[in-house]
Amino acid sequence: MKPLSSPVDATCSDKLTDPSHESCMEGTSSCVDADDKNLNLSPTVTPIDTIKTIVLAITVGGEEMQKRKLKVISDNDNHKRRRTEKGIQNGKERDPLEN
Repeated sequence: MKPLSSPVDATCSDKLTDPSHESCMEGTSSCVDADDKNLNLSPTVTPIDTIKTIVLAITVGGEEMQKRKLKVISDNDNHKRRRTEKGIQNGKERDPLEN
């Protein structure tokens, strides 16, 4: 154990016994002010919450883009004629002599 004669230990031990005393010694890093404790205990937005929000936004955007692509492809299939249907009109074969 450290002896209680050191100046830092003496001021910190005073803080424990006297709750009205707000800070130990100015310029020492071993003791923390009451204001610093309050700042550390305040709720803050964690990076994990931010990352979750960003991931959800990307996921929703990706699904929307996929639906659009499928819709465009299905529209193109309705308008394009296949090779086998090229010479057939209304279910009848086209006469090559007709113009």
